[in-house]
Amino acid sequence: MIQANELMLGNFVDTPDGTVKITAISYEKVAVIRKTEKGNFAVYSESLDDIQPIPLTEEILLKCPQAKRNEKSIITKNYILPLRRNTYLSISDIGTPSGFIWLCNEEDGRTTDLICLYNYDYDGDFYIHKLQDIYYALTSEELEVNL
Repeated sequence: MIQANELMLGNFVDTPDGTVKITAISYEKVAVIRKTEKGNFAVYSESLDDIQPIPLTEEILLKCPQAKRNEKSIITKNYILPLRRNTYLSISDIGTPSGFIWLCNEEDGRTTDLICLYNYDYDGDFYIHKLQDIYYALTSEELEVNL
């Protein structure tokens, strides 16, 4: 179960009725946007007990237009998510025991600084809402995800 303090506006989560985007948060409920049967969008209330995190997978990562395959990496499933200037998130082997997310700085074509933000061995599964939160914390912008 997700706690209210783990969520931010704009996070994607799963509900019994499908994937939704959070528009408001309280201690026991969240407001979410959902498509109606008529094809319109409406705001609904969901109990925190009924929402689940969405595991970050390569398929979901590819639905982020900002994410690009890292052609310079020797790791086969490595993506970069540009942040500002010379900084980016390096995301590798998501959903596997080799999964990592690094905050990287690059100068003159060389990576000069690395900070590990996520390591599967220590942190377990990683979720899209956590990536959205990290991205927002580092850029003050919402991560675009086309779910």
